[in-house]
Amino acid sequence: MSKLLKERWSRLAFGKGNQSLNESDRFHGVLPQELWEISDYEDYRDSGIDLRGYSDEELQMKIEQLLEEIEEEKEYMDDPQNQYDSAIAPKESLINFIQDIIDQGVHQR
Repeated sequence: MSKLLKERWSRLAFGKGNQSLNESDRFHGVLPQELWEISDYEDYRDSGIDLRGYSDEELQMKIEQLLEEIEEEKEYMDDPQNQYDSAIAPKESLINFIQDIIDQGVHQR
């Protein structure tokens, strides 16, 4: 993990007072744990899970979670281009991939 990503993770993990990410994320405990843990497309690719096994509702919630994370990332951007490439673009790639699954209707309903 690059130094920039470690700094970003630390800021996200500990920047909400004493709450951990798990406690502050409204999707924790609502989304299946393995789906909740995926943070971007690279993470998904490495996870080995099949997103087609989730319902429309679960996939939509995952998109909402990712959009909220993107908005939070944007609040703390010191180097917009570098941080976009490393933190936001992979999340947007996962959003697009999930949206394609929803649009194709080739998953659980």
